Amino acid sequence: NVNNKLHEKLNVEIASSRSVDNHLYALINYIDLGFTGGLSGDAMLVGRIHESCLSLDSIEYLSNGKDTLSILPIMKKVSDDCTGERKYMELPVKFVPRAFSSDKVLLFVRTMDGKSVSSLIDKNL
Repeated sequence: NVNNKLHEKLNVEIASSRSVDNHLYALINYIDLGFTGGLSGDAMLVGRIHESCLSLDSIEYLSNGKDTLSILPIMKKVSDDCTGERKYMELPVKFVPRAFSSDKVLLFVRTMDGKSVSSLIDKNL
């Protein structure tokens, strides 16, 4: 609906460094919410990985408790040789949809290419 208006304040601060952040993220192409559309609290991050030089270090979650869950699939470098081909990768993630006060929850995933991948869960379905 184009008549919706934002009624909250957004605080913007000066970056503490010139880099985006200190992490190397997985190359994620899309979020698979499965048969339940994410209502089960399970999702799969689907992408590609250079297995010859990278592996998953951890997955961090940042929630505003209202309507957004940021998912940070953090990779670690295991070799300087990244000449191998990229392989298909699935990273399972878990979350609690009822922990968000909004009827719609945005899953926001940081990706290696500096972009993001997002998907919306509608708790009313």
